[in-house]
Amino acid sequence: MKSYLKFIILITTTSFISCHTAKNIIFNDTKDIIFNDTFDDNRNNWDLKEDYADFSVEISEGNLKIEKRSKNRIKNGCLWLNKPIANFSTAKDFSIIFSAKILSYDDVFNGIDFQWGAINNPNQKTKLYQINLGVCGEIYLDYFENGWTYLSRKNLISEIKSNKRINGVEYTNQPYPAKINEYNKYEIAQVGSSGIVYINNIKVYSEKIDVVEGNYIGIQQCLKSSWKIDYLIIKQKK
Repeated sequence: MKSYLKFIILITTTSFISCHTAKNIIFNDTKDIIFNDTFDDNRNNWDLKEDYADFSVEISEGNLKIEKRSKNRIKNGCLWLNKPIANFSTAKDFSIIFSAKILSYDDVFNGIDFQWGAINNPNQKTKLYQINLGVCGEIYLDYFENGWTYLSRKNLISEIKSNKRINGVEYTNQPYPAKINEYNKYEIAQVGSSGIVYINNIKVYSEKIDVVEGNYIGIQQCLKSSWKIDYLIIKQKK
């Protein structure tokens, strides 16, 4: 039986991570699901890349696997895997839920990059948010519109230690709940103009954001690493 990894940004009044408050959001377990993929096949038409020299996106054994094979400073370039979701709007409250496992990593940042907004839509200007979840406890939020704007930077205490100390990063004593070499459950949700990240049902991050209009989710892969997703759902009130 698959483990589920929820990737949701939820807003609560708990303030040990963020000083602003927001309303709670509650989605129905089944009624509010607008997208569901268990990756048993490619019925949802993901843009698979099986013949690229440096990138790979494939569906096998009930997983969507994403990989870059070379370090970015050796072979520059990023994979932008994006997907429009029918009946989905990033301008409204939403919850994105997935289960993921990091398989290997060997670069300056090692983790998962997940996006939402308007991404490479020929009929709309690209505007998106990207959350970066690193194996050393990094949680970074970025915004793209005519170039990248680096927003909030936090670092929790992880089982995998890093000796780097980066200017502009808020280092906390909160444990990073992601487990090494296992599937982890991530939740990302948006409520009003706020967002929170949960990992394995533990709140790890909250930040105020400006809502963008779009109906895309995406994954960016610039650095040498490999990871896989075994379940992905999106919830939104209809």
